[in-house]
Amino acid sequence: MKILPIIVCAEKRRNTSLKITLESFKQTDWPEEPICMFDGNIYEDPRKNADSNCLCTLKKFAETDYDYLLYLEDDIIINKHIYHNLTNWYPIKNGLLTFGSLFNNFNLNPENYDNNYEIVKVGDYWGTQGCILSKTSVRYILNNMDIWNSDFNVKDFDKVYGCQDVRISRTLQNLSKTIYYYVPGLVKEQDCPSTIGNDWRGSIKTYFDKDFKAMTKHVLNYINNTPNRNWFDYEDYYIEIANNVKDGDVLVEIGNHYGASSLYLADLIKKKNVNAKLYLVDISTGENRQALKFASNDYDIHNVIFIDEDSQTAHNHFQDKSIDFLFIDGSHSYDDVRKDIALWGSKVKNNGIMSGHDFNYIKDVRFAVEQQIPEHLISIRKTRMGFNIWTRDNNIFKLGKFAREFNNVPTDYMIYIPYVNRIDLLKLAIDSQSKHLDKILVINQSGKDISKEISNVAIFDMEHMHFSRMQNFAQNLAYYYNLKYIFFQHNDCWLTSDIINNMIEICEKDNKIAVVFTYYDCFALFNVSLLRNIGCWDESFNWYEGDIDFYQRILRDGYKHAEAGINAVCHIGSETLNSLSPEQFNSVKFNQDWAVKHYIHKWGGYKGQESHHMPYNGNP
Repeated sequence: MKILPIIVCAEKRRNTSLKITLESFKQTDWPEEPICMFDGNIYEDPRKNADSNCLCTLKKFAETDYDYLLYLEDDIIINKHIYHNLTNWYPIKNGLLTFGSLFNNFNLNPENYDNNYEIVKVGDYWGTQGCILSKTSVRYILNNMDIWNSDFNVKDFDKVYGCQDVRISRTLQNLSKTIYYYVPGLVKEQDCPSTIGNDWRGSIKTYFDKDFKAMTKHVLNYINNTPNRNWFDYEDYYIEIANNVKDGDVLVEIGNHYGASSLYLADLIKKKNVNAKLYLVDISTGENRQALKFASNDYDIHNVIFIDEDSQTAHNHFQDKSIDFLFIDGSHSYDDVRKDIALWGSKVKNNGIMSGHDFNYIKDVRFAVEQQIPEHLISIRKTRMGFNIWTRDNNIFKLGKFAREFNNVPTDYMIYIPYVNRIDLLKLAIDSQSKHLDKILVINQSGKDISKEISNVAIFDMEHMHFSRMQNFAQNLAYYYNLKYIFFQHNDCWLTSDIINNMIEICEKDNKIAVVFTYYDCFALFNVSLLRNIGCWDESFNWYEGDIDFYQRILRDGYKHAEAGINAVCHIGSETLNSLSPEQFNSVKFNQDWAVKHYIHKWGGYKGQESHHMPYNGNP
């Protein structure tokens, strides 16, 4: 199939709108330069000039060996993928087209047209801003105008009333009653006056997308014929993802089944002409996997890499912070979803996207996501069938802002001290860590500016007083900085000697140790590599019982607590609590009573008597 592009030009526009049109054409994917046909400005009536040039253009095309004529006017903006869109257009690929319009003056929305076309009656057509004619139709026009192999005579063309756009369509109505409109439009008019004096341009609504690139019909056929097609109900989400893909991006989809979503995303990426890779991870090697591989090869989609392994092995192929987009849709069991989030979470870039499917459809998925990702970082997106997508917000700093940042970002460990009140005790806590001032972050939940009183360490002002949310912020900051350990220190606790290295040594002796206590967690070490497996602090526990919930989960997940002793730790019990206002104190006390009941409901028993493996036993 060969298509010849010709731009019909008014002589007087040679140096104005035509330049813009040629530049627009140059930015498209068309493999050859267009031919420009100038009208010579022979007649006083601009319509006759346009008619004359139109017939000369048709005659020139008829003498070539091209199959189709792409007829373009000189005052348009052109879709960047026009060659791809036309050569893959259903009416052309199937030999149906005699005449088609690329100017969508009916404002047709492409979401309503799987094949990217609408059929209109001949009498409804007008406008040659952009159209395509078959060789048969061009010859038919010329033969019926009695000028084939003869001199041009405008009067012959005048036998059909109207300007050249109407005359072309009306002449063809005896050949074909069908005119195809490309949806969305592949051309739109520039903001300039018409050469024939029409003033309707600003009043016409058109649907034009300069970046639109159609999915090839055979890809759609494959997708629409896959078993359980409706499981893939997030086409709009993948369109958004593909629109933001850049050169060098790495995308991973865990769980592909027959690959409806996989092929859809791969085809969208292909259309963007970017050098990005999509990795498809699935343990299946059966019929469905082979079908997807054959389809990607048959449809010339070469931006995919197949990893035929289970997801808990496949993550080893990727370095930390190397993935731009991760979609989890593999095994939907509670344990497996938790493991996927834990194992793959470190592989996603700080500004990358981690998301997954079936949040509202399968309870195991929902509870696994809520166990691993803090509530304030989970967003839910509705999908076509209601299965819904979860996404982890990559903005971990949404809870507040740095009043003072680290002079040098920590590379191995960080000490974080939450603060609500008693600035005198906070100063004592900081002074007791004088060798590690560059590692200390005060998480300020007091609602007051303390940067003038505390001048030697980093400070993050957190908007609300919430213990579990504060812990999650520190935990996610450790992931962000890629730290090995984080130390939690109460602000009413201080050290009499430096025990940090001793605590690290205890942790390194056993790779199952997730937390090292001293005076309980008045000063405690967390092993960051294991925190990903255990998950987040449950933010439904605002204050009390949040610690019990987290520390008991460490044990139930097969990890360990360790003790470093209390000799070096001094603590003035509950000074933060005792310094609260009466209103705050009552709120905390009420929360404690509720939290105990909530814990029992969540795990089927209190500390040491839990009976549920999954929160609420799957029934919140």
